[in-house]
Amino acid sequence: MGLAESEEGSVPENRYIRVRQVFEKHNISEAEFDSSMVYWCEHSETLKEIMKRVSLRLDRKAEALGVSSDQQISDAYSALSADGDTANVWLGSNFRLVLATTRQNVFRFTITADSTYRPGDTFLWAFTPQTLSSRGQQDVYVQFSVQYEGDSTVAVSRTLYDDRPAIVEIGERLIRKGSRIRQVSGCVYLPPALKGQFAVTSLSHIALVRYHHEPPVVAVADSVDTEIEVDSIAEDTSEHVRLSPHEVRGSGAKEHTINIVKEKNSKWVKRKKRK
Repeated sequence: MGLAESEEGSVPENRYIRVRQVFEKHNISEAEFDSSMVYWCEHSETLKEIMKRVSLRLDRKAEALGVSSDQQISDAYSALSADGDTANVWLGSNFRLVLATTRQNVFRFTITADSTYRPGDTFLWAFTPQTLSSRGQQDVYVQFSVQYEGDSTVAVSRTLYDDRPAIVEIGERLIRKGSRIRQVSGCVYLPPALKGQFAVTSLSHIALVRYHHEPPVVAVADSVDTEIEVDSIAEDTSEHVRLSPHEVRGSGAKEHTINIVKEKNSKWVKRKKRK
């Protein structure tokens, strides 16, 4: 099925041809394979171990052939530690199995925020899905959310149509920058299969990455230094001599005479009172 999705032409036609080749190689019919998968879906714990071994074996074969697998994307996130500004905070197993049966067709997780979570953090959930279904192409639904104090929630939903690595992100455009984070949640939903049919999705290379974003630092100058460029400074070598006012004014200065006219004193005359 993976080869059929990567080849040119019609995907359903390519898938039919590739599946038929597998049946012919192992000399089984499609009905026999379907009934076998129905049995294993009823024994999910054993099937989980089988799927893990198959996934590991395929990864090793790809590395031996020098194939650069897309799974390296989620592997890079899985290698992160739980410390630092970029940290992998995934706490559970890095392999999960989701079956299209009652009470097993939903995988959920919730991580409660602690003191290492900061307002403004962004998150990325990465994993590699592999789906096998008797109906051929099987859609898988994913939801990823961050809940803040005050019950404010930001969520992102996606539909997975193939087995390429899934990356679901809650970036800076969606987060509540000033709010404290309460918890981070996610779920994978596989629609139930009809009677006599099967569908199974494995999730491997799971990682949950938390990013710290420091607020921009605004530099405040305590003092302002002003530089003054001086082309030349004349050295004063003259002796300090006390100059007269006339010398200070210079030879071009002129004196002005102000004529002041003194007024005569006024004489007060005392008048007689009228009868």
